[in-house]
Order: sequence, then C-alpha cells, then structure tokens
Amino acid sequence: MFDLRRVSRVLGPLLLIPASTACGQDISPTLAITDVTVIPMAEPGVLRDQTVLIAGDGIVRLGPAAEVSVPDGVRRIDGTGRTLIPGLVDAHVHLFDANDLPLLLAHGVTTVLNMSGSDLQLQLRDAVDSGALAGPRIHTTGPQLKVEANPIVDFERPATSPEEARRRVAYAAERGYDFVKIWGPLAPDVYAAAITAAADRGIRVTGHIPRDVGLEGVLESRQSSIAHVEEYYNKVFGRRTHDSGLPEAVAATAESGVAVITTLGTYDAIAASIADDIGPLLDRPDRRLLDPVRQLLWEPGFNRYRTPGRRGEEQEYLDALAFQMVIAAHLHEAGVPLLAGSDAGELPGLVPGSALHAELGFLVAAGLPEWDALATATVNPGRYLTENPLTGTVTEGAPADLVLLEADPLEAIGATRRIIVTIARGVPHEPADLLARVEAANDATRPFVGRVLAGQLDAAHEHLRARIAAGDRPPAETPMLFLAFALAEGGDMAAALRVIEMAAEAHPDSYLPDYMLGLAALGTGEAEAGRAALERVLERVPDHDGALEWLGRTPQ
Repeated sequence: MFDLRRVSRVLGPLLLIPASTACGQDISPTLAITDVTVIPMAEPGVLRDQTVLIAGDGIVRLGPAAEVSVPDGVRRIDGTGRTLIPGLVDAHVHLFDANDLPLLLAHGVTTVLNMSGSDLQLQLRDAVDSGALAGPRIHTTGPQLKVEANPIVDFERPATSPEEARRRVAYAAERGYDFVKIWGPLAPDVYAAAITAAADRGIRVTGHIPRDVGLEGVLESRQSSIAHVEEYYNKVFGRRTHDSGLPEAVAATAESGVAVITTLGTYDAIAASIADDIGPLLDRPDRRLLDPVRQLLWEPGFNRYRTPGRRGEEQEYLDALAFQMVIAAHLHEAGVPLLAGSDAGELPGLVPGSALHAELGFLVAAGLPEWDALATATVNPGRYLTENPLTGTVTEGAPADLVLLEADPLEAIGATRRIIVTIARGVPHEPADLLARVEAANDATRPFVGRVLAGQLDAAHEHLRARIAAGDRPPAETPMLFLAFALAEGGDMAAALRVIEMAAEAHPDSYLPDYMLGLAALGTGEAEAGRAALERVLERVPDHDGALEWLGRTPQ
C-alpha cells in the first residue's frame, strides 16, 4: 500500500561553504556600517563607536569611527544607537524549499546546518552559492541512515548491515554532502562501519545516539556532534528526569570534544501541540509566515503530535524540557561546545528563523549568560562548521555575515529579534523586503491548497495549469508534496496521488515527484508504470541510489 506518512521528512541537506574574505587584499570597500556598537564574539566584550568596512563578502576593516575613514561612494548604514553581531547560525534545521531562505535571512540566520538531505537541498545550496537565490550559507547531511527507512521518503536510507552503511556513506561523500547523519537504533557493527567509512572518506558524522551503542560508544567514536540534548534525556536517563549519573555523562562528553546541538524548543512545541487547549499554539504570531500547508500541519486534524497516546502528557513534556535545560547548563559549564539548533522545518510549533530566537531564550532561561547563549549561535557553530577560526565573529578577515540590531542582546537576549538589516555575504537585506517575498509565495500557494482541501481536485488542477500557462510561478514543489502527506494522513490516498501527479506536472525538472510515484506504483503492483517513473528519475539524477536499487541495479 502506498504510504506517504513520513513524507514530512522529505527535506533537508546543505553544504559546507568555506567563507571567503577580503582580508589582506587590496579591494575597495562596498559597504560601511558607521558609529555602531559591535559585539565581536571572538572573545567577551563590546566595542563602541566603531566603523566596519566590508569588501565583497569579507570584513576588511574594523576600528574606532574616529580613525576609520569611509571612501566616497561607499554605501553607508548608520549604526548610531544600534548593535552589530555576527550572523546567526541554526545548527539543526530541515529546509522545506526555496521559500525558507528569505524567511531565515529575515530572522538574521545567515548559516544553517540541514539535518536530512537530498538533491533538492544541494540545488538550493548551489543556487545560494552562485547568487541566484538570496539565502543563508548551507551545510548539510546526506540522507539519514536509519534501520527502518520509509522507501517513499527520499531523504532516508536503510542501513541494516555494515555493507549498506558503507554504501550509504560513500554515496553521501560522492554527492558532496558535508555530514553523515545517524538516526535511530543502528546496530553497533553497522554504526562502526559508518564511522569507519566516514573517516576513510573524509566526511564527518552527526546525529543521534544509537541505543545499543550508547553515549560511551558515540563519544569514543568521535562522532563530531550529538544532534539533540534530548538524546541524553532519552538514551542516558531513560526518559526520566533525574540527575543520577549526570556529572559522569557531562564529564565524558567534555573530555571527548564532541559538540552537542540544543533543540530545546522541540519539547515546548510538542507540549503546546498536545495541550487540551491548542489555541495558544495556533495563535502564535509567527505561524502566519509559514506556507498554507505547514500552517495546516499545526491544526488538530493534521498535527503529528496530537495523537490519543500523547493526550494528557503535556506536563511530562514540560518537565522533560526543564530537565534538558539542566543538562544543557551542565554541558556548558563543563566546556562542551553547545550549538544552537531549532529543528525547525515542518514540525508543528517551530517556524524557521523565529524558532532559533526562541532557542536562545531557552538557553538563557537555563542559566547561560547572554554572551554565552549568543556564542551558541555564532562563534561556536562557526568554528564547528568551517576551518576559518574567524567565522561567527565580527573581526577583520571574518565573513561579512552580520546582523544589525535595534538593541543590545547582552542586556536582553530577546533583542536578537529586533533586526534592522541582515548582511549575508556582504549584501544587506531588510527584513520587510524578505518577508514580502515569503508572503507573496504563500499567497500563490493558498488558492491551490484551498481547492484541494475542499475536494475540488479538478478545479485545483485547472488553477495550476492556468498559472503555468500565464507564466506565473506555480505553488512550490515541497508544499505540494507535504499536502499529499496531509491527505494521506487523513486517509484520502487517491487525492494524495493526484496531488503528487500535479506536482510532477508543475515541476518537470524535479525528480522527486516521479520517485514518489514510481515507488507508489511498485507498491500497488503496477510494475511497468513504477519502473517508467524511476527511469525518469535516473534521467535527471543518473546515480540516484534509491532508484537504482528499486530497479535492481547496483549503485556505483
């Protein structure tokens, strides 16, 4: 039977992009931020009345405003009474589609680590790299290594044997991903094979703590990071809120040098989703920034967390959040590199960009001083993701990824939300302009979604074809596929398949709808149609390992 139940993980990957700078080169400045307070983040402290000169995508001069002259003709941004910080990094996101890029920039996020990848995210990375799209620098894992991967979901791959693990790692390395991501209970020999293969291929490993491997095994393997503080709560403490063994677990982590990604806000989002009164979740003001499909996934009929088994467990999740905040504080105090990550993408309650600011609030509430909390979203992930020690700082030679704020976040961390301008690779972007693009894309999607949800599939198809014929941009591909997921969750498989077919028509250059259709056809016994669809996938992505395997060919 065709199962779209986990198509919601169809998002993900992004690539490590070394930051180039203009330091030491004779390049004329293109942008100046004058008379500004700077929080450099290279070390604790504040610099007042500074001028910052940017050339290309690098900071070439930082110094007292009285000593730094701005050449004629250079664009100026007045920083009087304002605070300049490094661009923010979200070290755990799931990119939805191109419309997430301006949404992230509008919230000051200039770099992301995508935690489940496919060619879709690689294409977004390349588009941002080339300047075709404005967006954050993209680093990404490949498809997640899982024991039970849904074959429909392109971002997941089963790894149930050492041989499969080695093949998955080789594929990720050859496709140009930055990381391999471990998800779920991989057997110890499979995990060890993935770690060894990754080391041989020069690709790092991040992800969960496989239960049978344990924290000790993960730390000994030098897995570069643990994807959630939640993993300690789940795997070390057995989902119990007690601190027995916490000092030992923290000390071992600190000694290993492994980084830990926070994602504290996920449990707040789950608690809000399963609360008796879901109104406060649905009324969150940032929800309106999402496309109509992801807004739909917050609602009771579609919210993945609002299941009978979880009802009445709101306090359990809030208690677990409080305990994870204690764990995070102890990890920080022990010197473990903490990386702020939101897990935003399609999970109800988490909006890309906005969720990172909430994450910083949780870290301050956990006891981290404001500077230390800000470091988890700037200098810490900058050093983790790149080889340039200046990444994530406001210093000469650092990348020109910056955020100009109305107020000082060292006085109140909520000031990180008060953004005047985001500078990404030396180019300034005003939040209002970025959000206008997001809202325009949402407006283009809303009529199509409304017709589908009303059961008017023929009318939705006509609307889609009319937009394409008029040269207007059709609804983005991934919202269409997530809409199919929502329909499948509601039991309307015929409508789900119809929407996937429409996505294939609207986005003929994409392989993903054909991949999903191919596996659906094979799953329902329509072998000829399934093979034809998978052949179309290989026309676009000749080395697509999933399509090759389903067609009975050995991936190279």
